[in-house]
Amino acid sequence: MSARAVTPSTDAAPTNVGVPQAFLHTCRAEWSRLWSVRSTWWFALATAAAGLGIGLLLGLDAAGKPETNLPAEGAFAGGRFAGMFVLFGLLAMAVVTTTGDHATGGIVPTLQWTPRRGVLLAARTTVITATVALYGMLVVTAASLLVRVIVPTFGLPADGTFAVLGDVAYGYLTCVLMSVGLGLLLRSTPGGLVTVIALVIVIPLIFGNLPFEPAQRIAEYAPGTSVITLIVNEGNEVVSDDRARLILAVWALGSMLLGSARLLRSDAGQ
Repeated sequence: MSARAVTPSTDAAPTNVGVPQAFLHTCRAEWSRLWSVRSTWWFALATAAAGLGIGLLLGLDAAGKPETNLPAEGAFAGGRFAGMFVLFGLLAMAVVTTTGDHATGGIVPTLQWTPRRGVLLAARTTVITATVALYGMLVVTAASLLVRVIVPTFGLPADGTFAVLGDVAYGYLTCVLMSVGLGLLLRSTPGGLVTVIALVIVIPLIFGNLPFEPAQRIAEYAPGTSVITLIVNEGNEVVSDDRARLILAVWALGSMLLGSARLLRSDAGQ
């Protein structure tokens, strides 16, 4: 996906205002930067296509089965399954939008327009995390509604709304925060993507299937194992739902602490 340098936004934070006002100015600038990069739109379209496509396939498959096999979560069961595929697009979107101006060299003028690095850190993290996670929830909800339209007997039970969407939202929020933190730390789009893919996909799948206990332990504590537990609802005696939430929170917090430290203390060109 291509990314281009973004011209200065008129919403860039002035240096003679208070922190709250500077934060709002910077959030507007970050929002403009986010949607002025073509890769954001491509990832958004690809993510929507994946989520709705999986929802459509699940709905069509369920329509041909006996109505006695109704999932307790109703149509949200389809949205939950589609949510795992949506996650991959969200992680890529978070990394690319975080590292984009490092790749183009736009971070230097960005720090000139917003010299308060703490304000830039807070605004960038808030805008990217809120936008990407909320967009993912919209796609999952749309996929669930699509399943409901195809198979009306599934319904949309209230307990499914809170249980499924709550778990998916937590998984998205923590994984997107982790991706933002890794993007701030690595300052490289390829490096960030490879690292996130390894943590969420490669390590859980490969290490988890090796006949060695140390490798399986590594997979157990990888964020990918925990997010699969929450989103796909495959909790087990090794990684329970509560433990999965804790592991994801630690990864998100640790990544953000490391990424924040580099943004606040290191030169933009390093």
